[in-house]
Amino acid sequence: MKFFVIFFFLFHSLVYSQSYNNKYFDKALECYENNETVRAKKYLYMLLKDDKNNPNANILLAHIYEDKNQNKEALKYYDIALESLILENTNFSNDQLLDIVYIVIDLHFNNGNYSKSKYYTSVFDFLDFESDFINKVNNAVILKSNPVDFEPFNLGDLVNSDFDEYLPFVSRSNNMLFFTKNNQQEDIYVTYGDKISDALWGYPNSLPINTNFNEGGGTLSKDGKNFLFTSCEKEDVVGGRGCDIYVSFFKNQSWSSPMNLSQINTEYWESQPCLSENGKELYFVSNRPGGYGKMDIWKVNIDENGFSQAINLGSIINSDGNEMSPFIHSDNITLYFASDEHLGLGGYDIFFSIKQNKKWSEPKNMGYPINTHNDENSLVVSSNGNTAYFASNNLDKGFGGMDLYKFNIPKKTQAFNVLDSKPIILRDIFFKYNSHEILPTSEKELMRLVSFLKNNSNINISIYGHTDNIGSDEFNLNLSNLRAKEVYNYILSKNIDSKRLSYIGKGKCCPIESNENEEGRSLNRRIEFIIN
Repeated sequence: MKFFVIFFFLFHSLVYSQSYNNKYFDKALECYENNETVRAKKYLYMLLKDDKNNPNANILLAHIYEDKNQNKEALKYYDIALESLILENTNFSNDQLLDIVYIVIDLHFNNGNYSKSKYYTSVFDFLDFESDFINKVNNAVILKSNPVDFEPFNLGDLVNSDFDEYLPFVSRSNNMLFFTKNNQQEDIYVTYGDKISDALWGYPNSLPINTNFNEGGGTLSKDGKNFLFTSCEKEDVVGGRGCDIYVSFFKNQSWSSPMNLSQINTEYWESQPCLSENGKELYFVSNRPGGYGKMDIWKVNIDENGFSQAINLGSIINSDGNEMSPFIHSDNITLYFASDEHLGLGGYDIFFSIKQNKKWSEPKNMGYPINTHNDENSLVVSSNGNTAYFASNNLDKGFGGMDLYKFNIPKKTQAFNVLDSKPIILRDIFFKYNSHEILPTSEKELMRLVSFLKNNSNINISIYGHTDNIGSDEFNLNLSNLRAKEVYNYILSKNIDSKRLSYIGKGKCCPIESNENEEGRSLNRRIEFIIN
């Protein structure tokens, strides 16, 4: 970076010779080269007092602030420099201008100033920006312009402390919360509560599996008997160093000594395990060869013979960057994970993908302000599909470092509720007006339901059709029944056993919103199902 800035100054010496030869700038540049930044700033301030728009002085001052991670001040002076270049409308090498504009746009982006980044890509549209770069900026502007509901709730000072708490995992029974605490070293703790929706978590206890080494990122089997976690630099680590996945068994009211899962681990890095609800799949993170980027998400299948060969989740999920903190929801089809490469808002963002026909859908960003220009990761979701837990050090009312929070997931990003028998609304199934003919736009939601049933062969469902209050009772009852039957028939056509399905129309009997306006009536016209 330093050599580029100097080269930039030299390049512009012909254009700004009068300013460049200013004695204050010469002295500032000399001080900068000798790492005397305090003196360099002094000379630059003196120069800018008389020539506040001097591009070279502003760029050098911005760079000094950027070196100190004082990005707000750095951007102030970078902006003055770029605006000056715009006003001067000077002819100079596009390659050199592209370099400095890239730096400024990236710095604005990484500080959440997406509109400013977009402004510069528009003003300097004659530069040869890469299409991926433009897409990144435009996508961030769209995400921030369409915020999702987000009201995070800090878990309180019994769970959180002055130290970092992160990598939460909620038991499938929703009464245990495991997490990692970093108090000079990483250890795993557990706290107990009641229901996930209104739990007041108790005082956390350190698990007996903790050692003098680092332990973290745990996952518990549905029956509560197997706890898998990451441990680093132990004597039995495969390859002699790094991190491996271990398992401890709950027997006779205590946890067994951890065992290295050497069938999975390699000489490379393995961490952040997550077991599926049915215990037949184990997801984890590794930088082993055969991946698409730096850290990839992998999985192994589990049966009575043990573990399969590790399978990379593929290029739809994994990028040429880093993917981490995978969490497969209890519905066995919704995967949440973090990535620093998929289109997002900067740093690590949280994404989700749906498994359909054994393939993963294109990952979707969870949205702003769940994701920001800072790092967001290690999100887990309760079995009800609604309540999420994650770690952050970027929210108000924290207790120090990374804290654990919970929030209600926006409806569009919720997994299916497999916790209880409450109706699950299929919000994106649509029919022609006053007809039971399903519109093509319903395909995605219908296939999500089919995928859910195929990946949970032990689950049976009842399908219910509902209408608004326009029309007679007889008409609405018949229409709702025909619509429920259409969904039923669609599912049958995808090779789901009819013994697992039933359907019935409920007419206008059960509104969930007021029928006094169109918005309410549109929500009352719906298909929903209940897990039997």
